[in-house]
Amino acid sequence: MSLFQGRISYQFSFLYQNAKTDFLNIQASKIELIHWLTELQDQKIIEQLQVFRAQQEKGLSDAHKALLNERLAIYKNDPTNVLDWKDVMEEIGNGL
Repeated sequence: MSLFQGRISYQFSFLYQNAKTDFLNIQASKIELIHWLTELQDQKIIEQLQVFRAQQEKGLSDAHKALLNERLAIYKNDPTNVLDWKDVMEEIGNGL
């Protein structure tokens, strides 16, 4: 096996292990949530979760899709007219 093949094999193995770990972490988180839900007595939280679930199943509203399409068009017309993330966070930190 060449050095290049060895590196590729190692990288693939590393990525596979990370994906496997991520999957197991997601599964563990879901199990924790299931246990939490079975014990939950707060009706308000249950209602909020039901609203959240309905929104997730429904997807984006037409208004949100239109807004995203509008902003994408603005970006495509002038991709250089963007804000730097660091500047945005600084502005937020300064209270706008």
